[in-house]
Amino acid sequence: MRSVGSGRTVNVMKTYLFHTGRSLNLRRSRSRVGFGGLAVLVLSAVASTGVSTPAQAASVAAGDFVLTASPRSIALGAGKAKTLRISVKRGKGFTAPLTFQVQNSLAGVVASTGKASSSGTKLTLRADTTVPAQSGQVVVTATGGGKAKSVSISVSTAGGGVATAGATAPIPAPAPTAAPVVTAAPVVTAAPVVTPAPTPAPTAAPVTTVAPTTKPAPTQFTLTMDKPRYIGSPGGGVTVTVNIVPEAGRTVDPMNILLQLGQIPGGATFTPANGGFSNTSTEFKVTLPKGLPVGSYVIGARAVKNGVDARVTSILEVVNLEVTLPNLALSVPQGQTVEFSVIPKTIVDGKLPVLFIAPTAWIPNANVNVTQFTNGFAKGTVVTTGATPKGAYTVLLIVALGEASATVTFTVTVT
Repeated sequence: MRSVGSGRTVNVMKTYLFHTGRSLNLRRSRSRVGFGGLAVLVLSAVASTGVSTPAQAASVAAGDFVLTASPRSIALGAGKAKTLRISVKRGKGFTAPLTFQVQNSLAGVVASTGKASSSGTKLTLRADTTVPAQSGQVVVTATGGGKAKSVSISVSTAGGGVATAGATAPIPAPAPTAAPVVTAAPVVTAAPVVTPAPTPAPTAAPVTTVAPTTKPAPTQFTLTMDKPRYIGSPGGGVTVTVNIVPEAGRTVDPMNILLQLGQIPGGATFTPANGGFSNTSTEFKVTLPKGLPVGSYVIGARAVKNGVDARVTSILEVVNLEVTLPNLALSVPQGQTVEFSVIPKTIVDGKLPVLFIAPTAWIPNANVNVTQFTNGFAKGTVVTTGATPKGAYTVLLIVALGEASATVTFTVTVT
């Protein structure tokens, strides 16, 4: 249990959430069994994403932004790395923070972004020493304030070359030798020459041409992740599904998919540790270290099969969810209704948490209702009847965003 604000408590936990709409009205009858007068509130998040094309306009509309890259095309040598600038131009009134993610289609090339700022970020491209000769696109997407924009960079790589041996010096021609002097022999009359009959040439056996055997080209495939962004909390976890997408009309043999968490400090782990063995998809359970700092991290996946090297990356947002209640103790007379409010302190790219009430210990003959966050806060009500027993009850609110969750409690006294 950790203190939040003045006397407010937050307990980070992992739970399964059930979302029934924009407003929740849950009731528990007197006959149901409670647990120490504890009522629970649960949140879940609904992620929304959008993809925009690269911004080309010189001016930016109010409340919007454009994304540019400099330069827009590069050539990358084997074992070399280059850094590009990804710039953000903001329109009037657009101040939302942005997060960046990279989609890379080139084999043997690792693409990663640096620390994000209000004006953009840096993109680093690094080629393996065994990178093949190829051309392709690296796409950077910026997301924030309910908007998403992308810009593409053309990248070409050249494989390692073999030096040509030096030319061999020509061998000088031998000096001409003088022809010997021949003394003419006395002339003798030759006997008549008898020409033998020609011997017929043997008939060649017919030649059979064998057609060469053509080996089919390996099936090309790509990797995708089930979410463009995953949200978790320190000590919690996230579920990542990596899909294998073969080229149209082809299938691929089963292969190992390895999850790459090298950018997450503190020793994040995942299962299955060997990546599983599939030709369709693999689901990974990722466990985050308890002391993991809040921030954005890149997670990746890689699979190699029959000379095809496929890679994919996504973003992991690590957050500490917090909410506050201006009034942690409510007094409600029998047969009356009292309102309370909940204010979120954690927002990811404009996405607010979602609130729920879980029926673990209800106030008998009373209703506890809550709405979702609107205009920066959520409203709730405690409605009692004349039959509601007097006494003090504890209400537990649970807030969730992605796979991160937290709790806060307050007291209701029925008078």
